[in-house]
Amino acid sequence: MGFRWHHTHNNQLEEMKNSIVAAVLGISVLVFAATVIINLMNHRPWENVVFPLVASVIMGGIYRLYRQNRYRRSIKTFFLAFLCFLYLPVAWLTSPGSYSAMSFYGMTILFISIIVASEWWEYLFPLGTALITVLLLVYEPTRPHQYTLYADPSLRAIDLSINYLIAAATFFVVIMVMNRSFTSEHQRIFDASITDTLTGLYNRRYLYHLLGTLTSENVAPHSAFTLLMMDLNHFKKINDTFGHSEGDVVLKAFGEVLRQASRKSDIAIRYGGDEFILLLMGTADTDAAQVEERVAQLFQPICDQYPAIGLSVSFGRAGSEAGTADEIIKLADDLLYQHKSSRS
Repeated sequence: MGFRWHHTHNNQLEEMKNSIVAAVLGISVLVFAATVIINLMNHRPWENVVFPLVASVIMGGIYRLYRQNRYRRSIKTFFLAFLCFLYLPVAWLTSPGSYSAMSFYGMTILFISIIVASEWWEYLFPLGTALITVLLLVYEPTRPHQYTLYADPSLRAIDLSINYLIAAATFFVVIMVMNRSFTSEHQRIFDASITDTLTGLYNRRYLYHLLGTLTSENVAPHSAFTLLMMDLNHFKKINDTFGHSEGDVVLKAFGEVLRQASRKSDIAIRYGGDEFILLLMGTADTDAAQVEERVAQLFQPICDQYPAIGLSVSFGRAGSEAGTADEIIKLADDLLYQHKSSRS
């Protein structure tokens, strides 16, 4: 498999890039407006005032369009082309060049254009930025009189300080958006890894992770629990008679039963196939029996829809004092099948 230059199939990644473009567009409006003020303070030529003023107005307009989810791809392309191929060389040639803050902005534009690139051809923008910056640095010593230097060293210090803060703030915002996006994506992947896709309940992986934590020697005594294991009797007949899609309907309905029958502190899990588990936190054995009755009552209307099948639910339970995670599950499983055998 060759190297992939783009990841347009990843919606989360694209959304992160869109958020970065929107944030940088908003910052650009403020940056160009601030540049107008700074250039007026430094008594720069008129083009150094008019150019950023016009740019600020244009950036404000396309920022509004971008926030409205209109023409996003075209706006991003225009914005990158504007920064790399128009703003950078024009601002460099009409300012004190490397004596000003343009080096800061050259690095900022390079960084942004790399981060937001999605298609392979969009990497031409950071490549162009790097080449233009090098050419400008080489060109500058050959035309020293073209550059209007600062009249007062103190003004240069103020100018560089303000623009450094602006460039640093841009880096900060971009990285903050990236971190927030990566955190959100990590949470989404983790949630997907511990969730059963059919019922929306937790899955076996999460069960063992949780039991490993609850049965640890470091867990306080108040973390006692009862594991209630359930199995749907004659569920295979549903699949054989009506098809697997109908079986999925029954499984999802039973998952909803467990949500209704459990408290906020309880944890509903699809163990596998037609086996389910409720972890009843801080629940005594007598209270677990009441939960079994509630589950059976809530599930009965669903069972009544298949009178010829004999659909029902069997239970087996074990307390946290039964031992390790595997020992607790085995005890509940053994009692479950004793219950099933007594009903057959």
